[in-house]
Amino acid sequence: MNKIKFLTAISFCVFNSAVFAQIPFPAMECTSLDGKKISLPVANAGKSTVLGMAFSQKAEKELSTWFQPAFSAFIEKPDVNAIIPMDSWDVNCYFVPVFSGVLQAAAGKAEKKMKEGLDKSLQQNVLLFKGKADEIKSSLKIDKTDSPWFFVIDSTGNVLYSTSGAYSEAKMEEIENALSK
Repeated sequence: MNKIKFLTAISFCVFNSAVFAQIPFPAMECTSLDGKKISLPVANAGKSTVLGMAFSQKAEKELSTWFQPAFSAFIEKPDVNAIIPMDSWDVNCYFVPVFSGVLQAAAGKAEKKMKEGLDKSLQQNVLLFKGKADEIKSSLKIDKTDSPWFFVIDSTGNVLYSTSGAYSEAKMEEIENALSK
């Protein structure tokens, strides 16, 4: 009986430390499509940040499944004249294609293509990172780069939640749960 109590107490402590363990988001110097320098995570203006990152072209395809849902939830401002008012989140939301290694040479062409295909009002929400990605992947425990990664970062720069892959309602619900804490 004492063994069961001991194991229960140990597993409770381990579970709780995993839930509350937060890692700091690594410093990233980015440039938005509208030309502004953005330093993550310090440029969060005291708000939480929802950040989607793609480390490969294959990941960019899955990242695109997030654009409309993230826009609707985190970027679009609700219509104040709507009959049924919509809740909105007061958060930063960025999409970050990462160009590292030999891919840095393609960043200019990719940036031009993104600017042409994206509404000017949304260009502030797309940040380009050009540089060494190994340290970022290591500190965020990113083990696969063929899928996009999403992070919820609190106002102090700590990662509250992370997930990878294409959009799903369940993932969006987890992001919103992390934001509401």
